[in-house]
Amino acid sequence: MNKRELIEAVADELGTTKTASAEYVDAVLRTIVAGIQRDEKVALSGFGTFRRRTRKSREIINPSSKERMRLPVTVTVGFTASQTLKDEIRPDELDDGQADDAIREVKPDRAPEAEAATSEDVEKLSHCA
Repeated sequence: MNKRELIEAVADELGTTKTASAEYVDAVLRTIVAGIQRDEKVALSGFGTFRRRTRKSREIINPSSKERMRLPVTVTVGFTASQTLKDEIRPDELDDGQADDAIREVKPDRAPEAEAATSEDVEKLSHCA
């Protein structure tokens, strides 16, 4: 869903015009931004928390030139979904135990064993270097 679709959904939900709904959506977004700027955190009960996060300055290496570069401190926004929101988006057919089992199926406890490299594989790789 993008902003235009959100405005249309709000207009349908409230029975207002798209113009009025656009003003409501913009007002909510401006208020959230102002709250993050002022308080560093905006908590919406039943939805989640927006929080200003500061990333430390760090050194990186440009992969193509191998040049070391220093990235400055950056400020970003993080969002943590509330448990209520997480429960709302969970498929109805999954209860708590089934959800845990579904996660285990997708992400096995252990990676499959890799095959051992043969001497042929090692020789091919040594010619590439």
